[in-house]
Amino acid sequence: MNEETNDFLMQNLIDAHAIFNNIIMEMQQANISFEYEFIRQKEKNSYNFVYNNLLKMNSNLYEYNQLVADNDDFLQSKYEIYVKYILLYIVSIVFIKLYHEIFTVEKFNHFWHYIVGLFLGSTFTGLLNKDIKEYQSDTKEKRDLINKLKSLKEDYKKNHDNAVVEIDYIFALNDNLWEELDKRKKLVKNK
Repeated sequence: MNEETNDFLMQNLIDAHAIFNNIIMEMQQANISFEYEFIRQKEKNSYNFVYNNLLKMNSNLYEYNQLVADNDDFLQSKYEIYVKYILLYIVSIVFIKLYHEIFTVEKFNHFWHYIVGLFLGSTFTGLLNKDIKEYQSDTKEKRDLINKLKSLKEDYKKNHDNAVVEIDYIFALNDNLWEELDKRKKLVKNK
């Protein structure tokens, strides 16, 4: 979800529409008989569909950014949880290294090193998972915010995918019209 993606899609839509209009104009100037109204209507429907999807994408992006900005403290605490556990993991590695330096562990089998590592890793993963679950289900407001952000992302992605498909359709339509124009021009030259 970003403004650059929206701008890129809008520019592609404008380009596809301009190319379409130029091809139609060339075909009409070459007096090529074709179902112009039908093809214009199809392109117009696709153009309007994409344009409406882009408006929805911009609305989703704006609302998402507003929610993130308004709830910055809440969302920042999620990152603090990750930082806390990363630091805890680093500190535990330092303690294990110090233990190894202070006490000789040569008498231990290497199997015990794996047991200790597995225990610490699973403990940290469990604690991190517990804290994140508590963070996400702490209050109804937090759950509603997380669900709203998730639904905005999903709606944005759906509109994005639909817009891309329709823009590709307009470009494919342009390709077909170019082929038709070239074919008709060759027929006129050969006569």
